[in-house]
Amino acid sequence: MTAAGLASVFITLDNLDVASGCPCRGGRSGRGSPDVDRRIDVALEWLQKHFRADENPNGKDRRKNRVHYWQYSVERVGAAAGYKYFGGHDWFKEIAGRLISTQEKDGSWKGNYGEVVSTCFAVMFLFKGRGPILFNKLEFDGLWNNHRRDIYNLTQYISRNKEQICHWQIVNLKAPVSELHDAPVLYITPEAPPAFDDAAKKKLREFTDTGGTILVEASCGNAQVKTWFLDFAKEVWPEWPLTPLTPEHDVFTDPYDLRQRPEMLGIDDGIRTFLFYAPDDISCAWHQKAFAGKGYLFNWGINLVAYATDAAPLRAKLAAREPLPDERYTKQAAKVGSRRDLRLARVKHAGNWDVGARYKGLEHLKKYIQDKAGLALDVTERGTAPADLGGCDVAYVTGSAAFELGAKDVADLKAFAAKGGFLWIEAARGSLDFNASFRKIAQDAGWRITLLAKGHPLMSGRMRGPTGFDLTQSVKFRRALKVIRSSRPEAEFHGVFDGDRMVGVYSPLDVVFSATPYEACLCKGYLQSDAEAVATNILLYASSDRKAR
Repeated sequence: MTAAGLASVFITLDNLDVASGCPCRGGRSGRGSPDVDRRIDVALEWLQKHFRADENPNGKDRRKNRVHYWQYSVERVGAAAGYKYFGGHDWFKEIAGRLISTQEKDGSWKGNYGEVVSTCFAVMFLFKGRGPILFNKLEFDGLWNNHRRDIYNLTQYISRNKEQICHWQIVNLKAPVSELHDAPVLYITPEAPPAFDDAAKKKLREFTDTGGTILVEASCGNAQVKTWFLDFAKEVWPEWPLTPLTPEHDVFTDPYDLRQRPEMLGIDDGIRTFLFYAPDDISCAWHQKAFAGKGYLFNWGINLVAYATDAAPLRAKLAAREPLPDERYTKQAAKVGSRRDLRLARVKHAGNWDVGARYKGLEHLKKYIQDKAGLALDVTERGTAPADLGGCDVAYVTGSAAFELGAKDVADLKAFAAKGGFLWIEAARGSLDFNASFRKIAQDAGWRITLLAKGHPLMSGRMRGPTGFDLTQSVKFRRALKVIRSSRPEAEFHGVFDGDRMVGVYSPLDVVFSATPYEACLCKGYLQSDAEAVATNILLYASSDRKAR
């Protein structure tokens, strides 16, 4: 009854005390209801102390051990309060595991309420509790939760909009990075500068380097937080500037084209905007359920989730980030030829040559092609000048912005290819700017760019020596290309010819980043399994001897 009572308190407050803590004045939240907060906190402390997954806290008295009602009440509190753990226990994971292990063969659960009622409580727990988590709200020492119901209300709004049960939860930086990825967006809303130590900064950096998206708000537009965050962003993400987002940014246009927009800055690494920063308060509107006056902020919240996930289907709680192996490729065998090792170097140029390197797509492919085809790939990620490619087999040239190559660099690449080296050139994100730049460079270099037919070994996988995948049918693409390529479900390779000799391959579609399990909004690339197969064919083809190519 403590769990049920606490859940009822949350429901009551959400209807009777909507404006607690708002409006903001002078960069500070308004005074809330300290007695109510105290009562909530002590009830949560009781649950932390007495939580058990397998029985009611009254379990000593078997007549009162209504375990399934207890488990469902815990789910109601967890969903309302946002807590992932009670007393160090992952309540959903532990109770779900217990329920699965105790389900009868006929699908029911037995309990003191009788099997019909017990089964109803068990099914409600599993169904409602497994909804996807949209936001993790970061708990830290200091003022982190002055608008207690901001993300809860936004999540409820999105749930109604999507007609799907969704959740949020509270996390802290003691958790491993894998748990921060329970949700696509990590929400940080300090009302005073947090004292993040070096370990915390490292973990936030690792979170974004592994595909996470962060939203930071200066709660109530607090001036001290604004000053702190500008320095903090430069320290943690020094490679990229924090800049204002333009009205054309996807987070303002998809799926809602917002006429009214919050002031927003962001950090973009050339693949995606991974950090959003609101210097002025946006959480009060969420906290107060200001649907009528500031509905655009709720729709912006929907856009943010869509941007962070590329509008992909949301993962159920406890589901893995990595997709299951795709039988389209598990049923095919890829194998090396006589050459069992390959050396690849990322080429440095005047553009953003290292775009996407932090996502370690090439390292992922290194493991994949070793496991799948037996090819040992040695990867050099640090920028290698074209003149220094001696000893390499594959020169990987990429970018997501316009770029230039000097005459000497072009000559050095041509010399590398003349000695048997292979060029792999890729427009990261499917960038049109990179595409235009490369085609101009190819024209100046005297290279001919030709779309390869389905019968080419790169497409069919039937090579002289190695065996790759059949990429002539059933290839799947990310959201940006899903409809456009529905009538052309095959990979796309363009041969780079120096005279009559093919010295490399150009992909106008994203491959290496797409081979990771991470999302980038409207990235023009392949689904992960298909990107892995495309890269495998390129590398196996490059490993075949020059005459065979």
